[in-house]
Formats: sequence, C-alpha cells, structure tokens
Amino acid sequence: MRIVFILYTFFLLHFSCAVGAVNSSNSLDSAHNKTVSTSTDEFQSATTEISRNFMTTDAVPSMVTQAYAYVPNDYNDTISMYGINNVTGQLTALNPPIIKTIGEIKSMKVAPSGYYAYGITNTTVEMFRLNKDNGQLTPLNPPYIETGYSSEGITITPGGNYIYVTNALSNTISMFRANKDTGQLTALSPPIIETERSPGKITVDPSGRYVYVDHYLDDKISMYSLNRDTGQLTALRPATISTRTPNAIVFDRGGNYAYVNSLTGQIISMFRLNRDTGQLTALSPATIRTSMASRDITIDPSGNYAYATSEYEISMYKINS
Repeated sequence: MRIVFILYTFFLLHFSCAVGAVNSSNSLDSAHNKTVSTSTDEFQSATTEISRNFMTTDAVPSMVTQAYAYVPNDYNDTISMYGINNVTGQLTALNPPIIKTIGEIKSMKVAPSGYYAYGITNTTVEMFRLNKDNGQLTPLNPPYIETGYSSEGITITPGGNYIYVTNALSNTISMFRANKDTGQLTALSPPIIETERSPGKITVDPSGRYVYVDHYLDDKISMYSLNRDTGQLTALRPATISTRTPNAIVFDRGGNYAYVNSLTGQIISMFRLNRDTGQLTALSPATIRTSMASRDITIDPSGNYAYATSEYEISMYKINS
C-alpha cells in the first residue's frame, strides 16, 4: 500500500485529542481493535513524515500552530508536500506541491527542531532546510552525505544531535552528528558499526539512551546503548531478542513499553523496556492479533492509541495503562 500513511496522518491527528478510560497493564486492548479500509496508490511510498511547528504562551505551554506532511514518491524522485488542517486533519498540497530529489527517497525524518529534514536513498542521506512559515523544503549545500549500501531505515535522537541509518546489504549502521545550526551531517569516527544480517528499520527510545534495529529475515531485534556524548553505539548483552519478522518498533510516550509489528504474521509483539539496561522483556500475553500482516505501527501524540497499517487497512488499538 502506498497512500496509507497519508490517511494514517489524518487518523493520528484526529485521535490525538481523544479521551477514554484505560485499563491495567500496558498491553494493547483487543476489545477496542477496529480496522479502517484504505485505497492504494502505486506512486506514493509507505512513509509519511509529519512536521509540527509550535508557539509558546503563558496560558498554553505549547500548541500546534501549523503542521506539514512529507511523502516520498516512488519512481519519479520527488517528495510531495502537504499542509495539515489542525482541526480536521485534512491535507492540502503546498504551492509548489512537490520538490525534486537527487535519488529515490525511501524514508524521511524531520529534525526535532523542525528546521531540517532528512531522506535516505539507496546510498545517501539527502538533507533539506524546512521553512516553518510555508512548509517548503530546500536542499542544503552540499545536498547529501553518503551512507552504506541499500539504506533501509533512519532515526534521529530526541535531542536532534545524532542520526543513524541502517544499511541492509552492508550489514552496518551509519552514524552521523547533526549540526543544529546548519543541518549538515558529519560522519562519526568510526563512522559505522556492524550489525546482524539485513538491518531494517531503526528506532531510538524516548530517553535517547538506547537504539533498536529490526532484522525481519532472522526474526530478531538488535539492541544498543547510545553514548550521548559521542553518539557511538555499543551492542547490549544479550545483543538481540527474538520476535517474528519484526518490521517496525515504537515506544509508548513514557518510554516504558515497546510495540513491534510483524511483516508476515498477523500479530503485534509487546515488550517492557528496562530503562536501566535497555533490555526488552515480553509482556504477558506477549502478542495481540491483527486482521492482516502489518507494514508499520505508530502511536498517536496522546499516547493512548496505536495504529498498525497493512496493505489495505489500518488497525486501531487502545493502549492500557
């Protein structure tokens, strides 16, 4: 499915203000599981990145004043750019509506500051300046930095200091320092760390202390500690945990629990995060069923709901606290 994450963005914003009673144990509540059918579009990729701009007042500590969505497009080396209506969640194309890229962007991330965006191609990270007034992206100069081969996932630390990119055919993670003033990336020294076979998506936990990489071909997740002074990663001991064909990892807002979708199984695996060691431990029950094998999973800004996307539908869950 290609257009699903555009619709997904709508649901994220629509449900972010929802309130409801919560039950015990931070598992996903199957009783509240629902699905929404979606359509397909062969030109748009299954990754949408949202940028939110904030204002601060004495009465309202932080509120969304404008949000933008960026969708990499397969086959034509462009990114579609949208404004998001903060009331309805509807998307409206910016003017101009697309930006040309050097290569085919697989996945994107917006820096926590909201001033820069990064997209991975097969062998590079393309870097963009984000105009908060109109949402437009402009390539930096230089416009890219090289990674390993067949880059698959990208993540940014909560503070925006470091960026990590997985390289599936190189079996490595590329590590970069981000200049907050210019947006430019600089490779760390050493610039890579070796991983298990075929690393896929990569995630930093909310505390910025640990990094997790899925390896769906080998049914495991690699776990690393993150040195916040140097940006270097070190494998935990044990270094991996088993789970069926993991394809995306998300954490609850408090950083205590992790949810992992399965690329081939109709399940979401649920883990407790030990914040002292970084280790993941399966909850009981350890999984919840989905109606179809899901491609991705995310949690809405309120932290109350989780959404798993499959080829033709979105499964929605309530998170029990």
